[in-house]
Amino acid sequence: TTISEINNYGFYVERRAESEEQFTEIPNSFVQGAGTTLEPQYYSFIDNTITENGLYHYRLRQVDNDGLTHYSQPVSINVTALSVRELAPIEFRVHQNYPNPFNPTTTIKFSVEKVEHAAVVVYNVLGQEVARLFDGIAEPGYYYKVQLNGSSLGSGLYFYRVITDSKSDLKKMLLIK
Repeated sequence: TTISEINNYGFYVERRAESEEQFTEIPNSFVQGAGTTLEPQYYSFIDNTITENGLYHYRLRQVDNDGLTHYSQPVSINVTALSVRELAPIEFRVHQNYPNPFNPTTTIKFSVEKVEHAAVVVYNVLGQEVARLFDGIAEPGYYYKVQLNGSSLGSGLYFYRVITDSKSDLKKMLLIK
């Protein structure tokens, strides 16, 4: 997100793994800028090129129309589970967690109908948030699977909600220890 822009040609996304010393540009990561504007602009990029678990550092290389470059501060993301992306219909759908009842882990699967921000939040029966399993940009055409490890939670009824910018769905699940 930018508050305003002056002479902005666009952004390239660069990444480095924890084991690497240099940032490298992610292929096809260029996002066109808005030039000069006083209006806020919103940009997003999804990195579908990671093939291994680990800690990754990202930064933006912003390029002006006159060729000057500026770098953002790096942000770090710990990737803990990768799998082959399962194709899904282009629709918003939240599946029942499996297994249910569960002890101590269960998987929640969902899909979205358009590129938008999505979150998967778990609540106890009092409506208090006990876990946030996903919070990011989701793409249509793929299933997203997140896992809840309930080893630190007490037995009982829990709710999970998948929330996007345009829709949400709430389901129940039961943890039995």
